[in-house]
Amino acid sequence: MAVDVAVANDATAGIEDEAAHRELKAVPPSPLTFLPEIAAIALVLIWGSTFIVTKAAYTQILPLAYTSLRYSLASIIALAVLAVRGRHDPARYWRIERGDRMRFLWCGLMGTAFNQVLFSIGVDRTSAFASSLLSSILPIFSLAIVTVLGTRLSRHIWVGVWIAIVGVCLFLVQGGTESGMVGNILCLASAATFAVYNELVQPLVRRYPAETVVAYVMTFGAIPLLVFAIPQLIAQDWGSLDGRVWGAIAYTATFPVYLALIVWNWLISKRGVAATGWNLLVLIAGGVMAVIFLGESIGIIQVVGAVITLFGLVLMQRETIGGRARPVADPVPAAGRLEP
Repeated sequence: MAVDVAVANDATAGIEDEAAHRELKAVPPSPLTFLPEIAAIALVLIWGSTFIVTKAAYTQILPLAYTSLRYSLASIIALAVLAVRGRHDPARYWRIERGDRMRFLWCGLMGTAFNQVLFSIGVDRTSAFASSLLSSILPIFSLAIVTVLGTRLSRHIWVGVWIAIVGVCLFLVQGGTESGMVGNILCLASAATFAVYNELVQPLVRRYPAETVVAYVMTFGAIPLLVFAIPQLIAQDWGSLDGRVWGAIAYTATFPVYLALIVWNWLISKRGVAATGWNLLVLIAGGVMAVIFLGESIGIIQVVGAVITLFGLVLMQRETIGGRARPVADPVPAAGRLEP
């Protein structure tokens, strides 16, 4: 009898579960379900636009003068946010351990100062499309670093690396007048410095609030960046700048450098490491915008090289997301992507 009751109860529960399942299936997904994807698309467009906004601003302002101003403004924003967040707990937000001070300094130098000096001059001497492509191969440098540090990578990842390298080499073959070789090399060096930064910053983001890391890293980087930029700050004809340049400085300091990083943090929390795959679309967005808004010409060899590079990066990304190696672009709170 007890068995029959149990069977009856199980059957009833099964019917109820099936009915509930049908009811859930009948309910259409909420628009909020896709909010992370909408946010990711917005980030791709914002980061892709950085290359063309910067290139357009260079018609009126010297590269290092422009970059030093936007990162100084971004540092002020970061410190202001830190001040607001640290009102009730200043020890947690403002204090950094003595042993971490040099690491913070090196993060500022590699992630902001050296990175942006190389990037600013590189973009000035190459096309917006070339700079977006060469900046997108950051995972290759990251893989090289983690390999030196002892991480074993799968054969498929290295296949992706070599495919991407072949694509970059093919792209560089057709340099043309827009894609100067010096500018391309500087953009590559910029990606390499940011790869070093990504490794240096990992212990910090595990020990400190996101606002603390981004504020100190930006400040420690913006100060030497200002020193590097002094000759151009003096040489710049400030009276010749129109509102579009000042708008570009405000836009690139606020959105790609700071606010977008906050959204990126939230996106990672919702979608995990798989969200890093959206970074690959920045290359496409930057290239399309460069053609549409700047009228840049792209040769067929460059297109083929870009497609091959993107294929190699996608292959690398699939392998790292699949868990065969530590992700080459670890999600780093707030300071993890100091976009150009």
